[in-house]
Amino acid sequence: MLHGIHEAKIFRHETTSSALTWTLYALARDSQLQTRLRKEVVEAIDSFSAEWDLRNVEFSNTLDGLPLLHGVCNEVQRLWPSVPNTSRIAYRDTVISGQTVPKGTKVFIPIWNINRLEQFWGADAQEFRAERWINTDNGKPNNHGGCQNNFGFMTYLHGPRSCIGQGLARAELKALVAAWLYCFEIEFADPNFDAEPAGIVTVKPKGGLKLRMKVLRSFQT
Repeated sequence: MLHGIHEAKIFRHETTSSALTWTLYALARDSQLQTRLRKEVVEAIDSFSAEWDLRNVEFSNTLDGLPLLHGVCNEVQRLWPSVPNTSRIAYRDTVISGQTVPKGTKVFIPIWNINRLEQFWGADAQEFRAERWINTDNGKPNNHGGCQNNFGFMTYLHGPRSCIGQGLARAELKALVAAWLYCFEIEFADPNFDAEPAGIVTVKPKGGLKLRMKVLRSFQT
């Protein structure tokens, strides 16, 4: 159905920074989730090495299989995709869902909205629920979040023109979140803070995210 569409160029930057910001926002507003995730991360890292040093932690052996870390990072990228929309240009006449699309037409893809559609994610589509990315039968991470449609999660797009760096981006976010929670306990500087998404190319909280951080551990030198 989309064979007549190719990707339009779009300038992307600060995507990992945006994802980390929204992850810290999600954890700051849910102290119980933050505590649970920290426990998972600390146990995994401490079991890897008796002499703690995050610089020596192996991602594949230590972090990649942590269910709650996986769930939190995926749910953040579902609800707050760093790039909220993109576009394609029809290089020939084509048809999308019965709608004729003439050659040269720019087709916008609302990633933010698709990721939140109830028809894909259910009645709780607007809710942050990390557990949707964890199998209920065996407690292991899954890559579908309970969504039965492969195109319900559009953060990295799909097909041959999907994000070429998505593997690195996912790994970066997990490693950053793990390091942050291992070192800090976080809360909002203003207890009444409620983020308002802002931005066009990448989306972050309007006015920034102000946090109070309690040091739990420090990096070894």
